[in-house]
Amino acid sequence: MRTGHLVAVFGLKAIVTDRPLQGLINEIPMDIEIVTTRNDDCKETGFGVPKACSSILDAIERMGHQATLNVCQTRADLDQIAERKPDLVILAVKYLVIPFEKDIWLSEYFANHDINFSGSSRDVLEFDSDKLLAKARVREEG
Repeated sequence: MRTGHLVAVFGLKAIVTDRPLQGLINEIPMDIEIVTTRNDDCKETGFGVPKACSSILDAIERMGHQATLNVCQTRADLDQIAERKPDLVILAVKYLVIPFEKDIWLSEYFANHDINFSGSSRDVLEFDSDKLLAKARVREEG
């Protein structure tokens, strides 16, 4: 029986090793999807511009991972990603603005679909999007 340290679990993939962790991430092939949007209505501080996302995509592929760049504009676009169940979703924007509907907060969407994602929860991101709210919260906490 092999013993070691469980270092990563991605969906049904698990890695157990006695080797140092440094560099191991390059040996775990992952399906990674980057999510951004072309919507100029987003008030973003992230790297969501498609050109910047392409650079991230290239870096991920050079590490040996499967990577896909998704420029999403509808809930159906997100649903297609959720159906594929990637190991990790990199969120280049916080939310999608969909006309005549509520904004879709991506961290909340992917958390509800049990998909690992980069970034923070919606609760935290709302403080980033609303500085007055953030300052009020800091005052409340002392």
